[in-house]
Amino acid sequence: MRNNIITVLVSMLAITSAWAEGKTEARDPTKRIPIIKVGDTATLDFWGFGQGAFVEDAEPDEFQWTNLRLYGNLEGKQLGLGFVLNFADLQEPEGNWLRELYGKFKLTDTLETRAGLILTSVGNGEAFPGPPKNETVLFPRSLQFGQYGYGLQLRWKTDFWSVVADITGNTALPFDDPNKFKDLEFSGRVKRIFRNHERELGYLGGTVQLTKAVNRFGLDGQGQPTKTLTLRGGVFYSDYASEKQSNQLSGFGLAAYRPKSWFEVHTMIEGTKDFAKEYQDLQEKKDKQGNVIHDEWGNIIYEEVTRRTSDATEISWTNGVRFFGKDDHWSLTLDYKTVLEGQREDQISLRVHIPF
Repeated sequence: MRNNIITVLVSMLAITSAWAEGKTEARDPTKRIPIIKVGDTATLDFWGFGQGAFVEDAEPDEFQWTNLRLYGNLEGKQLGLGFVLNFADLQEPEGNWLRELYGKFKLTDTLETRAGLILTSVGNGEAFPGPPKNETVLFPRSLQFGQYGYGLQLRWKTDFWSVVADITGNTALPFDDPNKFKDLEFSGRVKRIFRNHERELGYLGGTVQLTKAVNRFGLDGQGQPTKTLTLRGGVFYSDYASEKQSNQLSGFGLAAYRPKSWFEVHTMIEGTKDFAKEYQDLQEKKDKQGNVIHDEWGNIIYEEVTRRTSDATEISWTNGVRFFGKDDHWSLTLDYKTVLEGQREDQISLRVHIPF
């Protein structure tokens, strides 16, 4: 099934490219794949990235290519088509290799709707970033979860505001899981951009995700005091429906300084706090000698006990450097994560990122 779908997608790309042959626009020096003109009003655009990482004491403890993504966008006057493939996931039995496949329709110059397999509002932007937006090799663990689902999305954007909202099926499952539509989920994001006549100065954003299992709320922002200094941070709260799972408050703060086009130094502190909840549970009743007690028919006798979920705190501090190639055509990041509180060990990690 997977091979058949990939064959169809690749064939579509080949046919479209052949149809548009000879209509390629001049290559942007920061893009490796030129935009193709399709007819008089449409354009076909491809881009992507490869990304690999080595993390000390991880499982497995070796360098792995974690992403090989291809993005495609067919943009017409009103109608369009988009897709995202992650070929690195093809090796996994339940790999989510088809990340996005949707049709889109421009209602107005500022309002667009998408339908199909989409990146939700939660993943659409800086609040809960995916791999392309990771500032360090290891982004806060509490922000890593499913972000793709089948559904309908509305996107509104002006010079200073953007709003994205959607209703989807279950985003925690692979795209081909038959239970994707068992439950509905809602997510939304509002973002305010700040800029002057020279450049963008930063943004403030708020995000919400409502699901059967967990509700997430986030507030994040970024500032660009100078062209070489970036400040970014966010706080997030996860409210779990299950009484046996702790609610979580997490956050991070990042400072990245890039004095040269080829070099950056960054530091990030992140933390997660679990909030313990009490709940009632059943356990086997035992006598003073530790033997399980049975009734007269030989059935195990259970008793109700009060338990508590985790109230652990994790805090870590990451420092690292990043090297860039010409026009950012590649980057190499080396990080050292120091665990200030929690059960994890300090880690060294290395990431290679190659956009195309």
